[in-house]
Amino acid sequence: MGKQGKLWLISIAALLVALIAWGSLAGWWPFLSDKNNVLWAEPVSWLAGIAGSVAGVLSLFVSVYALRIDKKDPTGQTSTGREQQRVEQPLATGVPPPQALSRSPLIDRKDERVVLLARLTEGPWGVVIVTGQRGVGKTRLVDQVVAELESASVGPRPRIFRHEAVPGLGIDTRALIADIETLQGDDAVRWSEVSDAPPADHVRASLEEIGGTWAVIVIERAENLLDSATHQLDDPELGEVFEVLTAVDGHRIAVVLVTRDLPRSAARGRWATRAPIEVGRLERTFFLTFIGDRITNHKTTMLKAAHRHYDLFQGNLRLAELACVISQSPGHSPAWLSKRLKGMTAGDVPKFLIESLVAGLDPGERSVLEVLDAYGTSVDAEAVRALLTEAEHGTKPPLDDVGAILTGLVDKRVADKTRDGEYCLALSEEERTWAGLPGEDGPIGEKEKKLLIHAAEELAQRRVSPPRTAEDLRLHLAGMRAFIRAGSPQSAYNRMRVIDRELRKRHCAFLLREPRERLRGKLAKFNPARELDNDNALGEIYASSGDFDRASKAYGRALQQANDQQNLTRRMRVRANFAAAYWWIRDAQNACNQHKWTLDDHNKLALSNPEECLALLPVRMGALAGLADCQRHWGKYDEAIQYAEEALAVPRTTGYPDTADDRVLVLSRSVSINLKLAHWYAELGEPEAAEAALTATEESLAGHDEDWLHSRYRVGIAEVWLGHDDEEAMQAAQKAVELARKYNDPIILLRARTILCQIHLARHDLVNATRQIESAAQYRYVGRPLLTPALRALVSLAGAGQSGDDGGKAAALLRDLLDETSRRIDRDEDDVTAWDFKGFALCGLRLNSQASLVEAIDAFRMARAKTSRATPGLVDRLLFLLERLDDCGRTPERLQRVCDVLSAARARPHGA
Repeated sequence: MGKQGKLWLISIAALLVALIAWGSLAGWWPFLSDKNNVLWAEPVSWLAGIAGSVAGVLSLFVSVYALRIDKKDPTGQTSTGREQQRVEQPLATGVPPPQALSRSPLIDRKDERVVLLARLTEGPWGVVIVTGQRGVGKTRLVDQVVAELESASVGPRPRIFRHEAVPGLGIDTRALIADIETLQGDDAVRWSEVSDAPPADHVRASLEEIGGTWAVIVIERAENLLDSATHQLDDPELGEVFEVLTAVDGHRIAVVLVTRDLPRSAARGRWATRAPIEVGRLERTFFLTFIGDRITNHKTTMLKAAHRHYDLFQGNLRLAELACVISQSPGHSPAWLSKRLKGMTAGDVPKFLIESLVAGLDPGERSVLEVLDAYGTSVDAEAVRALLTEAEHGTKPPLDDVGAILTGLVDKRVADKTRDGEYCLALSEEERTWAGLPGEDGPIGEKEKKLLIHAAEELAQRRVSPPRTAEDLRLHLAGMRAFIRAGSPQSAYNRMRVIDRELRKRHCAFLLREPRERLRGKLAKFNPARELDNDNALGEIYASSGDFDRASKAYGRALQQANDQQNLTRRMRVRANFAAAYWWIRDAQNACNQHKWTLDDHNKLALSNPEECLALLPVRMGALAGLADCQRHWGKYDEAIQYAEEALAVPRTTGYPDTADDRVLVLSRSVSINLKLAHWYAELGEPEAAEAALTATEESLAGHDEDWLHSRYRVGIAEVWLGHDDEEAMQAAQKAVELARKYNDPIILLRARTILCQIHLARHDLVNATRQIESAAQYRYVGRPLLTPALRALVSLAGAGQSGDDGGKAAALLRDLLDETSRRIDRDEDDVTAWDFKGFALCGLRLNSQASLVEAIDAFRMARAKTSRATPGLVDRLLFLLERLDDCGRTPERLQRVCDVLSAARARPHGA
């Protein structure tokens, strides 16, 4: 024990003696102050008075002397030196004694650690959410517990897998499934070998194989998986995987989500309903311990300052780390830090710490920090070096030097190192402003502008083009953001057009929503037409995500600009997209009007600007195809087929544009139109014509192996073969799913899984039918195909009585379907599909009651009356659904009369 420690013990002993003596004089201790003990009470009182006075003075003297030698030991040893020798001593400021100053990487978090350790060793298994504000130590907690599991000397150890969610892209669900499949061993059936099932089915199958194999999968920065507004998962298939891991018993797999935002399950999900492990502010004692383990100089002074200003730091470990870095940096000290913190509020501290830390960076560190900020995404040291120059002789610094600087910035907590060995900025948008870095929307100086443009150009050299997977998009998107921040919206727009073409092929243009919103209002002064085009594209993105109000506003702005500019060309394009937006919500009448106005504008161009008229022939082709959809929507097959054939004839027009983009567009639309024709002919019961349309599609694809084209082709032929050759239909749908997964193409996944559900129903495989339709439903919203909710209701009713379901879910789904179809009919009484599915919903709701089925029969009859030709193929599909529905009823053949009416109408001529 050191000298100061001994003096503290003497001081405490003297204080205790004084306390006892003065207590006796004051009558606190009855036995000593009892006046009836006359023989010795008076001498004791007299001695107590003397002893108390002496002890009190001695205690005061020793305390003062101990504080003095805390600053300087007579031997010349500083308090810092003594702390480095781990001398245990209490602090005069009231800071808890340093026996709490553990060297463990994890400070306290006893409760959270115990809970997390229990979840990862005992369950419940599935998704484990670790949440808390930025900097409170979530990752530190998870890392420590995982390290304990990995290094356990007794018993089994889990397999550990780690992932990091990327902003805007999340994680690749396939990688997560690959982790789980890996647990099966080298002979496991991998993802690519089984393509018919949703990702959740792969997980289900793997869980059956691995049994109790123990694994922990950590996903860091999981807030990047969530929609910023709803906090629900952006990736529906990932949500399905989480649901399976949560619902299935008997496995020992935990997926740990480390996230600032508390996730929410979708309406029918429950993976996020378990209590999260909330990491809050660290208690004072352990907060000081955390700081003590990170200080080498002036430790005692720093601990006193931290104790004094604990409320300012709010127990936040990241703020503590920043404070430690600053206090140990040249020109600063704990005393300086404490003085500056005095008078601040808790809200002032983060800004002060960031500003102080960045101000202390040397020029090399500052330059690297600026480069990381310019990139806006994780890059390797070589990429950082590419943007650096030595001011003295204009050469690049050595790569090792760059690596050393990056490591130093990570140590100073202003940069992060990913598990792939790349580096990125560790500052929030607000912190970047405090650090003096340019904001997302400026203003910026000339130096920052050049650096951002250089970063965008460097990213262009490193990107995969064209992007084939979502991960490939990361560098593309970062390059666009760099141009936008540099105040170069034109360059950003040029880069966006390249990506946009690829994303549209896969129905993923919505990934450009954020950069397009940031460009809004910035293009007009350079190129008004591009401002209009950007609003036009935003309208399409909003419409495809079901946000028709915002889509309408965006299209309205674009139309206003086109009219103001008297730009017939742009107005034609906007109207074509506006028509598509109306079609997304199945408002066929308004869609039809917009398509016709588009054709009117094109006819006007033929007179005023023949050259531009030829350039817009692809738009005319799209408008004719849209009109074909509207006519089929109303049951007018002849008109629909006529418009479709007119659309296919447009590319044969003399002078049709022959650019690479136009050739791709023609191919895409020709494939889609031919597949629609094949499907319509199948509904009409004309197999030869359907086969001819399929042959034309196949011929047009000769020499093309693009995944997005073949996914459309496969799902199209699956729809045609469904009910005629289910084996071929299944193989085609499986292939479509496999191709669509690369980009999570929502349209193809919805259609293909709906087909697979029907095939499984035909085979009386309720389990797989349910899995397919529940997966498909993730990509469907109100206004889209009515078949999806109808199938969900059917499989729910078929499964009633299982897992405690009393049929309530099916009834709710059927009521929702009835409401939706009724609204569609109120808006458009010629909506054939709505009439058919209204009849189906009524049959389902009245299946197990004595209620009349007349209204359902009338709905089916109304649909047949509005159909211009007999549709035996379509009726067969409806009969299949009704027969499966009838199988769910308590009364045999309850729906037989409805089926008889439909069967009679199968070949009935229109009007008969």
